[in-house]
Amino acid sequence: MATLLVGANPGVRLFADGQVTAFASLWRVDWSVRGAGAAIVLWHAGVVRLLTTDADLGRWLERDFTRHFPEVDSLAWTEPEPEVCEVDVSVDLTHGVRATGGDVRVDPGDRPSSSAFLAESEVWSSRQSPTRS
Repeated sequence: MATLLVGANPGVRLFADGQVTAFASLWRVDWSVRGAGAAIVLWHAGVVRLLTTDADLGRWLERDFTRHFPEVDSLAWTEPEPEVCEVDVSVDLTHGVRATGGDVRVDPGDRPSSSAFLAESEVWSSRQSPTRS
């Protein structure tokens, strides 16, 4: 079996009233057959966005991996155009995961009970009662 990718791929889902309201697949690729880089694949309000450091790498991650995850089976999946920009994905066992790219910031917070998520300049907070998994 050949190794295709070495890196990290945490994901975040937001729920309101039992429905997924946002999903983010965060990619930090240290090495792959398509090169290294980072990407954020974001589904929100029925639209998929792909923010990536490399268009070819980002398309591969979205098309060959993320769109096939069971977490997105029930979501209307649109074909994203890669938005090439600086993307930073940080995975820290103490503080959790955080990612930024273009006008998107994913920050689930420091505590498991926290429910803060910022995407496309819209703030989701515990006042709106989302939960994450």
